[in-house]
Amino acid sequence: MTLAGFWTSFYWASFTFGRFFFGFIADRVNVVNTVRLMLIIALISAALMWWNPVNWVGFIGLAILGFAMAPVFPLLISDTPARLGVADATNAIGFQVGAASFGIAILPGFAGVLAERVSLEAIPPFMVFAFILLIAMYEIAERGTARARL
Repeated sequence: MTLAGFWTSFYWASFTFGRFFFGFIADRVNVVNTVRLMLIIALISAALMWWNPVNWVGFIGLAILGFAMAPVFPLLISDTPARLGVADATNAIGFQVGAASFGIAILPGFAGVLAERVSLEAIPPFMVFAFILLIAMYEIAERGTARARL
């Protein structure tokens, strides 16, 4: 139990460090490329957790996952005016926050039910699938935005 608490704390510490780190450099990075990179790193991290040949590999995947996920939501929110224009940004950000809240409510609950019915070993494959879906949805949205900018 102590080890699980340590690694949970390590995840949140890496997430917090990632928020601070990207907070300092956010105005100097390309938002689209940074989000893409962080989503790919998150996918690799989830795959490490799934693979987990020895415990420390899964734990490292968990720590990297925290850092990778830290900037995604803030960068997407900050890029909304550039994607949709200033006039529509406020409403769109409201929808983004609402969708994020819905996801925060539904996905962990679904993962918990999956873990209860299958086993805790079902969580990493679920995360890999979720990240693949997230990357696909982001790329579809980005292509739509790129066409709208033309």
